[in-house]
Amino acid sequence: MLQFLRKFWSFDYTETSQADRTTRWLFPILYVVIVIVVLLMATTPWSPMTLADKLSFFMLDAAVLFLFLALLLLARKGHVMLTALCLVSLVYFASMLPSLVLFGSIRAPNIAGLFVLVPLTALLLGKRATIHVLWVSVVSVVVLYVLEAIGVTQPNLTGATGLDTLLLITIGIGLNAVLLLTALHIADEHAARSQAAAAETAAANTSLRQSQAELSEIKEQLERRVVERTAELDHVNLALQHEVAERKQNELRFRRLAERSPDLIGILDLPAQRWIYVNRESLFGRPLAQVATSGTWFDWIHPDDREEVEAQWRSLDGGIGAFQGVEFRMSRPDGEWEWLYSRVTMLTGDAGGAPLQVLVTVTVVTERKMYEQELKTARTRAEESVRAKSDFLANMSHEIRTPLNAVVGMASLLDETTLTTEQHEFVNTIRLSSEALLALISDILDFSKIESPAFALELGACDLERLLTQIVDLVSLEVNRKGLELICEIDGSVPPAVRTDEHR
Repeated sequence: MLQFLRKFWSFDYTETSQADRTTRWLFPILYVVIVIVVLLMATTPWSPMTLADKLSFFMLDAAVLFLFLALLLLARKGHVMLTALCLVSLVYFASMLPSLVLFGSIRAPNIAGLFVLVPLTALLLGKRATIHVLWVSVVSVVVLYVLEAIGVTQPNLTGATGLDTLLLITIGIGLNAVLLLTALHIADEHAARSQAAAAETAAANTSLRQSQAELSEIKEQLERRVVERTAELDHVNLALQHEVAERKQNELRFRRLAERSPDLIGILDLPAQRWIYVNRESLFGRPLAQVATSGTWFDWIHPDDREEVEAQWRSLDGGIGAFQGVEFRMSRPDGEWEWLYSRVTMLTGDAGGAPLQVLVTVTVVTERKMYEQELKTARTRAEESVRAKSDFLANMSHEIRTPLNAVVGMASLLDETTLTTEQHEFVNTIRLSSEALLALISDILDFSKIESPAFALELGACDLERLLTQIVDLVSLEVNRKGLELICEIDGSVPPAVRTDEHR
């Protein structure tokens, strides 16, 4: 039952034109009712009713006033549709409850409230709610008539309620609803057409304003673009002027550098056999124009170098920017030979890759060649001197090793004879000193071989304690002779052996 009532009274109260209409009508209706109730309460003391009736009527008016003030407060809180629903429900119950409880008949005067209920619902809740209220009103009147007819309710009015009264009331409520809904439909259509026309006009105005704004924006963009392009052109023109001036300065600077360069620098046009630019007029007394146009210049090159020069020119087919350099000898008019270093760079070429214009630079390197030859001779002499020194050291070490080996051998033999402890120590010192001298001679010989590939280290485990003991024994006699004290201490963290060449 509750689900049915909830679905029956569930109207679509969305924020549309109906909500605006409800707001427009709700507040005036509430204010009018409140004013009427206040006037009735104010005139109650002067009415001809008894005091008890006046008090009852005043209390009823106060309750109604309190109820409508609560509805007004609810509406002002923003709950407009809920307030409208409560107002319609209040009118319905005010129309039906007295007829059912007090009068027990549909002929009660308050039944006229149903004729007010339908237009009130149409104004506040819309068409769908009006249809619902219409059916509820008709069903309520029919139910009240049936209850009166079967004797459930006892009417307090004289006479009986006929079927014609029921028909008049239901037809009146229905006609009221139909006329009002028709008027609302016509008004809604006019309002919809007006809104559509207003929307079209607004859309047209919006489109016009957008078009005007777009035109203004396009105009501003064009103006900005013209200004920007003008500024860019000015900047480009200024940059071009600076670039032209800089190129002229660079050209003048490079021309001066080329003219002051000791090298020959020129651009040669091969098909025309002429110099486009050259920084000097002659080479070794021969005019450069003759060098470019005559085929005899190739005869001035040393016969041993002609093949390399030909290979240089053939290699220019590698493309623009290809660079080739070659050293060759060229004869002077007096018959002397000069060393030249020539660099040829391809600047332009035809579709097949053959060079058209080349950059030629020629440097006289005769003096450098002489220096190179002198350095080569000096190096040869130095190498011969080093070899002679190494041979001398090898011979000397052999000559010195022979008597030292005899001393070491005799010391070893003497150590095996019957000697005192002190004599054994002396003999052992002689042997160790001789062996140290042999090691020193070996080191000198190794030093002479250090630049030779034959020098190699013999890596192995070396007893550090034994090595240090031998060193102390070698120098102990000299230390004792000078009255000094030699102390050799080995820390416990020192490893007992290291990997090294024990003999070096």
